[in-house]
Formats: sequence, C-alpha cells, structure tokens
Amino acid sequence: YITLYIPIYSYLKNCVYSGINLEVSLRYIKNIFRSMKIMKKPLVGIIMGSSSDSRIMHGAAEILDEFGVPHEDQIISAHRTPTRLEEYAKHAEKNGFKVIIAGAGGAALLPGMIASHTVLPVIGVPILVYNDKQQKKSAFGGLDSLLSISEMPSGSPVVTVGVNKSLNA
Repeated sequence: YITLYIPIYSYLKNCVYSGINLEVSLRYIKNIFRSMKIMKKPLVGIIMGSSSDSRIMHGAAEILDEFGVPHEDQIISAHRTPTRLEEYAKHAEKNGFKVIIAGAGGAALLPGMIASHTVLPVIGVPILVYNDKQQKKSAFGGLDSLLSISEMPSGSPVVTVGVNKSLNA
C-alpha cells in the first residue's frame, strides 16, 4: 500500500507540469482507492491524548475520507491509560494497519510512547495547548509539543508535521 504513494506523487507532479486539470486527476486517484477491496478494514490509526484534541485531528480523518482510506480514530492517553496504549499498538499491528497518526499537546508523550510499542511508522502531530483557555494564550505556541515529538531518541522514530497540521499527516 505504501508503495502507491510514490507513483501517485509522480503522476500528480506530471499533471501539474503538463497542465492537466488536477481536480480530474484527484478524482481518478480517489476512485482507485475506493475500488480497492483491501480498503474495507482500517489501514490508518488516528489517536489523540484527549477529546479536546479531536478538533485538530479531524483534519487527518477528513483527508483520509476524501481519498477513501479507511481509518480508526481513538482517544488514548499515554499518561492516564498507558496499558491501553500498549494494547492499541498490538491491535494496530495485528489488524494490518500501515501507519499510526498520533496527536498530542504539551509534553506530547503519545507519539513517542506508541512508537516504542510498535514497528509501524508513527506520524506525530504537535497540538497547540492553551494555558489560558479564555484568552486563548499559550505559553510556548506549540513549540513544546513540536520539540517533544521531533526530538525522539534513537530507536523510537516519529515523523513530525507542523503544529496543528494534522491534514499534512
């Protein structure tokens, strides 16, 4: 499944250079994904630390839906439910997931923790946390989450996208 991305990227790049309508091209690619029988069970796990993260992580779900890629969305806290996190990593591997997208704010422990329990690729989405929710002020502007996810130690690699950029995951 992952090997499809490079040909699709090349195809879209050629469309841009050739002046072919991208909307038609994207519709064509979406139909390919929808017609694949393997697409019935989830291929992507989207996890987040709390329900408040769902408004940010919704972007990842939307783009996967747009391309017809089935996904499973779960709230799993690395802090409050570490056993459940470990079980989810096993569940994802056993059920043939291809990647896990993990969103977390603040100390952003979730992406690294899930990466330490699975061989599946993990994409971390740093989430901006407001310290003062009424005035929408953040002490670090999401930099805390971004650094937490991007500076993983060797052995627990996590790909990182920009702050609140789940659509890019």
